[in-house]
Amino acid sequence: MGFIEMAEEETQITVVVIVHNAEHYVERCLNSLVNQDCQQFRLILVDDGSQDCSREICRTMVSRMKGSVRLLELPHGGVANARNCGLKQVETPYVLLLDGDDWLEPNTISNMIELIKDYRPELAVFGFYYELTNGGQHLLHSHTQRKLLTRESIMAQFVSLWNSGLMYSCCNKLFSVPFLREHQIMFQNMSFGEDLEFCKDVMRTCARLVFSDQCFYHYTCHIRGSLSTRYREDLFELRRKEHSRFEQYFQELNCLDSRAEEYLSRRYIERLVGCVENECSPESEKPLRQRLKKIRQMLNDSYTVPCASNARLTSLRMKLLVFPIRRKWYRITLLSGYVMSVCRNRLPALFAWLKMNR
Repeated sequence: MGFIEMAEEETQITVVVIVHNAEHYVERCLNSLVNQDCQQFRLILVDDGSQDCSREICRTMVSRMKGSVRLLELPHGGVANARNCGLKQVETPYVLLLDGDDWLEPNTISNMIELIKDYRPELAVFGFYYELTNGGQHLLHSHTQRKLLTRESIMAQFVSLWNSGLMYSCCNKLFSVPFLREHQIMFQNMSFGEDLEFCKDVMRTCARLVFSDQCFYHYTCHIRGSLSTRYREDLFELRRKEHSRFEQYFQELNCLDSRAEEYLSRRYIERLVGCVENECSPESEKPLRQRLKKIRQMLNDSYTVPCASNARLTSLRMKLLVFPIRRKWYRITLLSGYVMSVCRNRLPALFAWLKMNR
């Protein structure tokens, strides 16, 4: 473990960076920290068993960086384990989580320090940029000025907060470390959806939430090759369980009203479309007959019919994609999956844009 210490009693924030096989991105990520307009933060860099040159790049960058820096070199254990190891090392009141293939705006730390001074939040949520493969950007942010929400106002706006699209990731957020430890909130060791479960646990008890319309985080949108975009035989089953847990979550918090049901239904259907595209992936070796059988299973599932009926879709693209799903036109649904798969593999920038604007 590499360790460089700096005495900084007033430091409020630690940035935990998780790196795994990100040799083409990690230097850019760390340079975004070097170039922050305020250097009052600590850095914990966690290499999760990289097999490329990421670890060597991290060692070189650490030797050049000023301030309090820790490099943890772990055997590969997954993102949840790496984040939990990093969080255990945090000694400041607040923490930002950053993935090694992403980066931050140069005024991120200074804005977070100002936010802490003004509000002392348990959670702060800000916008982010989807960085597309063709160099384009898609902006995701709230349309309200920065404000503090108490527990009462959080619950009153619970559906709209989740519906904003800003609540799923843990990387566009500033977390209170004492809050996380008081409520024993850690990342679950899951193969899929650990960010969502972490954020759900935070929102379960959060009583001081700052919601901002500013954007600081740059998320690299991988359309091919990443863990989240590879073909998965069990993707539909994972999405179905995720939907069931999410529905139960709203019910436990007494928030499962008609607005929540519509939001959950729309979210399920949007992800079902992704499951259809996944089934048509060229990475799958299944014959056409088995793919069609899987499509039948998806469309006949007990969740699909009511969710398709209840979801109020806004974009024409989604309406066209969901139309055969609602009609249970299995072959046309399968054909639409092939069209989406071809678009992903041959026109990745267009696919990303369509996905972000669904």
